[in-house]
Amino acid sequence: MHDDPIQDRITALDARTSDETGRLTARVLRGCWPGGGEDRCEPGALGWVRLWRPQTMAAGLPACSCARGHCALCN
Repeated sequence: MHDDPIQDRITALDARTSDETGRLTARVLRGCWPGGGEDRCEPGALGWVRLWRPQTMAAGLPACSCARGHCALCN
């Protein structure tokens, strides 16, 4: 093993068989979507979505003060 835990995890994922990947995927689906991985419609959520409106946020950006007139902030 390396001292890099991210690289170790990627290497471990690469070594998985198709069956192991399928079992892992099923576990993730059961944990994240208890009702199943299928899209569904929840009546209580429909009313909320109808009332909800995304709000546009306007923010004034500061003027570029760098000597070249185009710094990382402006671009």
